[in-house]
Amino acid sequence: MVNYIFYKTSDGTITMQKTYKNLSAAEKTCSLNPGLACIEGRVQDINAHKVNLSDLSIVASTDNMHTPPVEVTMRHKRNTLLKTCDWTQNADSPLSDSKKAEWQTYRQALRDLPDTNSASAYRDVVWPTPPS
Repeated sequence: MVNYIFYKTSDGTITMQKTYKNLSAAEKTCSLNPGLACIEGRVQDINAHKVNLSDLSIVASTDNMHTPPVEVTMRHKRNTLLKTCDWTQNADSPLSDSKKAEWQTYRQALRDLPDTNSASAYRDVVWPTPPS
């Protein structure tokens, strides 16, 4: 079994990695996907590397690295924050009604964040402050 890296012949962007018994099986994949070529090898992260088209070497690619959109990263953290304070809204929660209301307001602010956020970078997102 041999590892192959598949890349776009136009810019060297790595699109996938697969293991085949031999080169002819890998070349068949290329023939079914115009604009795709393959070389033998394997990389840790296909989004962090590309193929140098001049010598077919694998190089680091900062312009090809995948950075999730702000909304995706923000929603992930928001969902985690909501899960960590779910208990505050349970009927058997030890919190007073006024504290439950504070947590309810905080949780609503978290749910509204994707619609009210105007940050273009994750580091600029302004997160609501949880009750003390």
